[in-house]
Amino acid sequence: MKRASNILLKVGMILGFVCGGLLLLASLLFIIYGVSPVIREMLIELYNSGSINSDLPDAESFAAFFQKFFLSFGLVYIALGVACIADAVVCSISLRQPSKGHYLACIILGAFSTELSLVGGILGLISLNRENR
Repeated sequence: MKRASNILLKVGMILGFVCGGLLLLASLLFIIYGVSPVIREMLIELYNSGSINSDLPDAESFAAFFQKFFLSFGLVYIALGVACIADAVVCSISLRQPSKGHYLACIILGAFSTELSLVGGILGLISLNRENR
């Protein structure tokens, strides 16, 4: 059980760093789209040309809506990316120093990032309880 926990935590750690980096990169793109005047002009042009049908009354409100949409997705992706990287760091710590607190942190952060560390944390807690008997 301990070996399976270690394998899952190692894979979860690698996936956490990779997914965290990709999410932070995607959040950067969303934030750039949200603040870029070029994207704003492109959205206005698409609305005015009739390429996009919308219930919004004018092109300015359409562009403002999508810029807020891009910014909000950027912030959500930042939060998820930070959670993935924090999960990867906690997984690496729990591999070196297995303890109940580290495994619980893997379970909590694993719920917000890669589920492999969540399962690894659960298996780690079970194996820790069997060793303490």
